[in-house]
Amino acid sequence: GDPPPPLGSEPRGTIFLNLAWLRTAALALRRLISRGTLARVALAQRLGIPPSAATQRQHGIDCACYYTENLFVRSPVEGHFCFEGRTAFERRERPLLESLSFEARDELLSMLEAEAARRRGIVPAAAARKARVAAEYSPLHPELWTLCERWLHRDFVALVEQARAGELRRPPQLAPGIYTLPVFSELFCRLLTEELAHFGASGLPVGQPNSMNRHGALLDELGLSAGLLDPLLSDWLRPLCAALPPLAAAGGASIDHHKAFVVAYRLGEDESLSMHVDNAEASLHEALG
Repeated sequence: GDPPPPLGSEPRGTIFLNLAWLRTAALALRRLISRGTLARVALAQRLGIPPSAATQRQHGIDCACYYTENLFVRSPVEGHFCFEGRTAFERRERPLLESLSFEARDELLSMLEAEAARRRGIVPAAAARKARVAAEYSPLHPELWTLCERWLHRDFVALVEQARAGELRRPPQLAPGIYTLPVFSELFCRLLTEELAHFGASGLPVGQPNSMNRHGALLDELGLSAGLLDPLLSDWLRPLCAALPPLAAAGGASIDHHKAFVVAYRLGEDESLSMHVDNAEASLHEALG
C-alpha cells in the first residue's frame, strides 16, 4: 500500500494506522530476510558445503558421534545401533545379521543407511524449513513467541523464586533426580496446542522430532527459540536445575542449549516410545493435553 502521510498532517486516529503500516512493513522485511536465508541454504546444499561447527551446535550437534552412534530403527529389529557403513556394520554385527533372513538383513541395512543419510542432512534441511516457516507462516497466537509469567504455572514461578533466593523446597521426587512439578499454565498449554494444530493445517514442512518419533514438530523451526525457549532456559530452568543437587551434579547449573519439540501419539502412527537415554544434562517433559 501507500506509505503513511508526513507526521503533523494526519487526522485523529492516523497514528494507529501508521503503527499498523510499520508492523506490516516489519513483517514484510522479516519475510524478505527469511527468503534470502532460504536461498543461501539451498545454494550451500547444491554446492555440497557442510554446515559449520557453530551451525551444527545451534541444532544440538556438538559431537561427530551424532552421525554414527545410537541410530534407531524399528524394523526388522528394534534398537539403537552404531553405523559407520555397511562393511563395518556387517563385521561388527555378524551374529545378528546371520540370525536374520536375507530380506530382513537387507531391510535393516537399508533402514540404517536411510537414518544415517537423514542425520547428515538434518542441519541444512532444518535451516531451510525454519526460513520457509518464517517467510510464509502467519501465527494464530503470535503472543506465544514471547515468554511472560502468565505462560508459567504459579507453582513453578514460586519454586524458581525460592531457588533464586537459596530457599528451595524441593518438589516431589519420583526417583533420584526425577521430579514432578507443573511448569506451564493451562492457558499456555491450550494456546500452544491450538497453534500447533494451526501450523499443522498450514501445509508447511515439518521436521521429524527425533530418530524415534515421526510425528510432531521442532519448536525452533517455528521460530520459538529467541523469544520463548531461550529465556525459559536461562531465566527459569537453569536456576532451578542449579538448586537441585542431582541435576546440578549432572551439569544442570550450566545448561546453555535446548532441543525443544512436541510429539503426537495416535493409533496407526506413533503409538509408543522405545527404551532410550536422552543426550542431555536435564530433560523436561510436559503433557500439553
